[in-house]
Amino acid sequence: MSRDVVYLDHQATTPVDQRVLDAMLPFLAHNHANPSSPHQLGRLAAEALRAARGQIQASLSARHDTEIVFTSGATEANHLAIVGAATGSRRFYADHIITTAIEHKSVLAACDQLAAAGYSFTTVPVDRAGRVDPADIADAITPRTVLVSVMYANNEVGTVQPIADIAAVTRHRGVLLHVCRPTHHLRPQDLRSKGNRRPLHPPRHAPASPIHGQPGTRHAGGHR
Repeated sequence: MSRDVVYLDHQATTPVDQRVLDAMLPFLAHNHANPSSPHQLGRLAAEALRAARGQIQASLSARHDTEIVFTSGATEANHLAIVGAATGSRRFYADHIITTAIEHKSVLAACDQLAAAGYSFTTVPVDRAGRVDPADIADAITPRTVLVSVMYANNEVGTVQPIADIAAVTRHRGVLLHVCRPTHHLRPQDLRSKGNRRPLHPPRHAPASPIHGQPGTRHAGGHR
């Protein structure tokens, strides 16, 4: 990129950090083996994958490495979280989804897919700044609500939602909360709290989705 250009669209994507590039280069240039292969190079790739999963687990304070699911992109991660949470619910009458008017298209597409299968969903409005009122989320929850899906930071206008307040509502009501985050905006933090934050600069299309199964919060949408 030209030195005359000042890149300000980090909400859309960020440049790759040199440390990330250095860590990936051996696998991009030399060891490109399938981590599921039983031969030596495959085992080395599998070991590296386990180490990466462990690093993500530690940075997010996940209890188990099985909470970290690697997907091909944010669209797949959102679909996995939303459709999986809805269809995997053990409450046979849980067929209601809540989302907002400014969600990512992949979130709305997953809701449309569920609607075609007989689910209902409520679209909560936002104010002129694009902010969701947690009280509106609370008002929209019914005994049939299985999931609330809210984008953490909007990729068009940059509004950061009051996720902690929304999570308090969903936790109190026993409803899962899916948080779709713009992938490059991720900052390491505890899955159950908002703690110390710093930006990451990963390669594109390399997301990991932490899934925390307790009512309250389920994160997805491409943490990288």
